[in-house]
Amino acid sequence: MGEQNGVKTVSVVVVINVFARALALLAGIMVTSFYGATVQTSAYSYALNLTNIITTIIGTALTTSVVPIYTDIRESHGIGRATKFVNNTMSLTILVGGILMVLGMLTAPLTAYFAKDGDYGFAVYSIRVMMPAVVFISLSYIFSGVLQSHNHFYVAAMISLPSSLVNVGYMLLFSRFFGVWGLTVAALLGFFVQAVFLLVPLKRMGFGLGVSCRWKNEDIKRIFVMTAPVIIGVCAYQINLLTNSAIAMAYDAEKYIVLNNMQNLGVQIVMTLVLAVMSVVYPKLSLLVAQKDRQGFYDYFTTAINSLILLLLPISFAFAVLSPQIVDAIYGYGEFGSADVALGAGVFALYGVSVLGIGLKEIVDRAFYADRNTKTSAYNGVVIMVVNILLSLLFVRFGGFYGIALAYSLAALAGGFNILLLFKKHHKEFSLKPIMKSIVRSLIACAAMSAVLLLIQMIPMPEGKVFTMVKLGVSVAAGVLSYAAVLMALRVPEFYNVVMPMVKKLLKRA
Repeated sequence: MGEQNGVKTVSVVVVINVFARALALLAGIMVTSFYGATVQTSAYSYALNLTNIITTIIGTALTTSVVPIYTDIRESHGIGRATKFVNNTMSLTILVGGILMVLGMLTAPLTAYFAKDGDYGFAVYSIRVMMPAVVFISLSYIFSGVLQSHNHFYVAAMISLPSSLVNVGYMLLFSRFFGVWGLTVAALLGFFVQAVFLLVPLKRMGFGLGVSCRWKNEDIKRIFVMTAPVIIGVCAYQINLLTNSAIAMAYDAEKYIVLNNMQNLGVQIVMTLVLAVMSVVYPKLSLLVAQKDRQGFYDYFTTAINSLILLLLPISFAFAVLSPQIVDAIYGYGEFGSADVALGAGVFALYGVSVLGIGLKEIVDRAFYADRNTKTSAYNGVVIMVVNILLSLLFVRFGGFYGIALAYSLAALAGGFNILLLFKKHHKEFSLKPIMKSIVRSLIACAAMSAVLLLIQMIPMPEGKVFTMVKLGVSVAAGVLSYAAVLMALRVPEFYNVVMPMVKKLLKRA
């Protein structure tokens, strides 16, 4: 894939991801707007978060192993053996997912313990209803990985559209009749439709999906060898989220959904860019490793990480300055009152500190996975887990939700830079200087952008949602222009070669 084609692909994937995640965000906004921040909506959010944690562990382990192994088998042994590998993996995933589903249902009274001060019965119900989603979402990860391996990036990027459409449809048509109880069932139906949605293009491209239980072969053994460290690392990272959820739920079972929504909002914005880049970069890195092009691997990785830094750092600064307006414009409707907006704005600003750490971790993890090294990422995941748990337990005592958000962000930053240093340790010939230069240049541009944003915030505006959105829109436009102007003055290569072409593609399609 040439550089221009790569930029075009990333641009289109970003557009699709923005739309898909905006729809998912709309579904979340409708929940708080219709029902408010209550013990039931918090219990629903907690159950959904628990399911996502389990499926992320399985899904990340699958995608980080299936894509490089599938690509390697296809390149070395042909599509026939590669197809059998996917079918065996899919059957094994259904078995493991089914076992986890049953265990999740049986242990729901225990996992709902932290909601004991809220609506405990509804929390148990929500967890049990959501557990079958473990199977559906895990299969979606496999289907998405295969599609990406065949350069079908656009369909794979639409993965969350079906579930979001189901949730929005439920809120508009049926929420008044069945309330939050029915919303839980609608969420499960959405995950099922999501898996079917990805299955259709696989069939159209002639991919021979089927049930196969031949798990005692060398290809499947490679998955276990490769995923064991991945699962450790991902488990550690997801334990961070579970710990935050448990501590927050125990701290305030009614307002937990505010913390969860702010974390999800920040992650949605950041991961829209990160996953769009990763969906193109990871298969390319895996191919370069398979072709034994080490220098090409380093060059491509450096360009990708520098481009991501230029995109993520200004987001972190913008979150800090514009959080009150962002939260009010997105969530400040209906039953989500001004006190909830104020709480959410502070939490959201603190989650913004994690942006660069999240991006670094995700992209360097993929570089390690593509290079068939999963142990280092596992070690780093444990580091993040330990830092997060210790800081969360400490900070919640005097900071409440703010302390939990700050602990998460500091742990993410520590993990992001730690994994980057570990990559350098394992690859002596790889240079960190271009990356450090990009960070410094981006920080200079972010400082100028923040000064512009703060000046705009001093301009008096009438109260009201419309004026809030106008001021937010002006701030974003001025911030982007000032940031871009400084990068141009500093002559940052990735800004001209990757970011600007991608922005032009986005504007052209918009």
